[in-house]
Amino acid sequence: MADFFAKLQGMNGDHAKDQRKLARLLEEIKQFFLHQSLGEERLLGMDIHQVMHMLFKANEKKLEKVGGQSKWDALPEAQRIKIDTEMVSHLVLELGHEAYTQLSDNEKHKVDMFIWAGCAMHKDLNCVKGGNAAMMLWWEENAVTGPTFLANRDNAAVLRYAENLDEPTMAEQRAMEISGCGGVKLASLAGSLFNNKDDKVGQQDTHQQFFESRKQRVPKFPDTSNTRYQSHCAAAAELITRLDLYVEYLAWIRDSKERPGFTNLEQNVFEGLQDVPTQTELAVLTLYAEAISHPYM
Repeated sequence: MADFFAKLQGMNGDHAKDQRKLARLLEEIKQFFLHQSLGEERLLGMDIHQVMHMLFKANEKKLEKVGGQSKWDALPEAQRIKIDTEMVSHLVLELGHEAYTQLSDNEKHKVDMFIWAGCAMHKDLNCVKGGNAAMMLWWEENAVTGPTFLANRDNAAVLRYAENLDEPTMAEQRAMEISGCGGVKLASLAGSLFNNKDDKVGQQDTHQQFFESRKQRVPKFPDTSNTRYQSHCAAAAELITRLDLYVEYLAWIRDSKERPGFTNLEQNVFEGLQDVPTQTELAVLTLYAEAISHPYM
């Protein structure tokens, strides 16, 4: 155990309280075995007279604590063995503590080394979320026309009506505020369309068939419908890399129906893929994943 903890340099886990507590306990155990090992080394380095003198003094303290020799003699043998064992252990730890205080700062740093690493996935997730929020603000802050709105069916009707007005009404303003836009929004919608968590909804089968017919061996579309780390950046990479084919695929979906046309979801993805500011955000998300997420993880 002492050898193991001497080599233990840290622990990796998530941010839950029990994992943090476990890390603290492991560090405390590491310190215990360190002081015990240093104490044993110090003890082995003493001559017999030093050891006898130290044990004599420790024995005096032990007898004083239990109330004298007569009371010690009256104790059961098992209890006397237990007390003697604890006395020697305490003695070794005292020697170890004294030896530890005499180490140099560099030596202390080496033997104390214990690093707790939290869940790295959350760090990358937070960076993507924070970076995306900053990216979305950039358009307005720099007075540049941003990504097109990708509104749900009800809000889309409201926004189409608002295009003909000089000043939007409160309802139209609200529709603008709650309607998402940009690369992450498009990636999420594309995930719902091309790899829906419900097998009976979406275009997962035709997605594979279409790309195979174009000599493209592609995996399933990234799973943005569930909580998956890096899924939106992966979806952005997939969309921007095969942009022309996805536009062609959506047109094929539209025209292959008994009554040709788009659903609102399909319309959003089709328009988003051809919107230059949205394409720009897809490219940024892809570059971030390539430069940071993949090597980091």
